[in-house]
Amino acid sequence: MLRQREMGDEHIKRLSACPRFVAPQVIGKWPWRCERTAARLSLMSIGLIDSLTPAQRRFVLLDNGVGAFVVNLLLNGVIAWLLFRKATHVPMWGQSSIAGDTITTAFLLPAITCLIVTPLARGRVRTGRVAAVGSAPWRWIPRNMVWRALLIGLICLLVLSPLTLFVLGTLGVGEWSPWHFVYFKATFAAVEGALVTPFLALWAISDSINGSCATLPDGLPLRGGRAPDLGRD
Repeated sequence: MLRQREMGDEHIKRLSACPRFVAPQVIGKWPWRCERTAARLSLMSIGLIDSLTPAQRRFVLLDNGVGAFVVNLLLNGVIAWLLFRKATHVPMWGQSSIAGDTITTAFLLPAITCLIVTPLARGRVRTGRVAAVGSAPWRWIPRNMVWRALLIGLICLLVLSPLTLFVLGTLGVGEWSPWHFVYFKATFAAVEGALVTPFLALWAISDSINGSCATLPDGLPLRGGRAPDLGRD
């Protein structure tokens, strides 16, 4: 009994050390550190993926990787067609333009995806359909879904938008026909979704270290960030 109490106290200390609302401080640093931090975060996530079980890896990479690619390809292709089907051309710059849509999609797609995937993945862990990841190296990522959505949206905005627009400018793109734009928007959204959604799913099933659905050693459940009374028989 004493050993269980000590293990429970140690686990609670580890949970309390995980910050929940750190987005304002992190977001303030992104304009000049986004590329380096995003690369570092991706490498840490990829390293953790290698240690996942087959079931966890299937959930992260297949369900939220391939699945996200297909869904975003079809959904954004339809959206682009509905928005520009009557247009004669789509300019590179302007209110309704390639650049404007790219910037908007780069931010909104991962932010909205985060608000959808995070509660679904956490629900999978709570119901036991997916095992939680025991530990993760990204404690600075906010557990709050809104802050997390804003953070991941800002990362993609600052990393993907300049890179994409630079490539389009280098290729000399001035305008596209509506159908060329449909192909581009669908492909861009599908690639972005396939890159981002697995990380969102991985972070969500790693939230057990922040107390969302964690377990104490020896299988003792932790609910709502509180440990059970280990002093009772």
